[in-house]
Amino acid sequence: MKIHSTSDRARVLATYEWSMAQAALGHLQESLNWDPRSKWHNSHFLDPEGGRSWVVYLPDHAWSGEVRVLTDTTPKLTSNPQAISRPERPCLEKSLSKVNSSMVLPAPTRSFLEYVHQQGVLVRVLEVLTQRNSYVYNEEGCWFPDADDPEPFFRFEGVKFGLVDESAMIVITEEECWQCIRTFVTTATGISPGDANTILKMLARVDK
Repeated sequence: MKIHSTSDRARVLATYEWSMAQAALGHLQESLNWDPRSKWHNSHFLDPEGGRSWVVYLPDHAWSGEVRVLTDTTPKLTSNPQAISRPERPCLEKSLSKVNSSMVLPAPTRSFLEYVHQQGVLVRVLEVLTQRNSYVYNEEGCWFPDADDPEPFFRFEGVKFGLVDESAMIVITEEECWQCIRTFVTTATGISPGDANTILKMLARVDK
């Protein structure tokens, strides 16, 4: 099973059930309540052979749950000393210098960003995207290519935005993706200065 970051309830449950079955067979390593910051029950799964890991936050009656694909296996409970010692202000200024306030975002891209913003998960979702991992939130999605995936859907160049049923899809370059996100963050209403700075710093690290 290919694991993708998602907040779709059915996909979260399917991923959890498959992961638990693989852990029972000894193919995956499970760590219960790996994220102590979360108020939801969660399990971290590690594929020792493939090196990939993900955490599943189980849904309840009011929340759809979440699957988050990770690039490392250590909870970020403390700050990274290297990140503290590295000056961040120039990176932020560099990111701001690339803002194009007159840029017209493609409809599927704007729809995805507006939706996750309205749901209050913009920072969380963009943290996943800036690690070049795909994310699906209900029916809206953003996908990065995966040449190893057997599904033709994942074999493309660039970044794909659209609906899960593929009724509205667009593929743009990675550079255009970061530019769209940067423009949205600096022009959309309701984004706090703190969240905007956090996102721009993430973009500065990936868009060099």
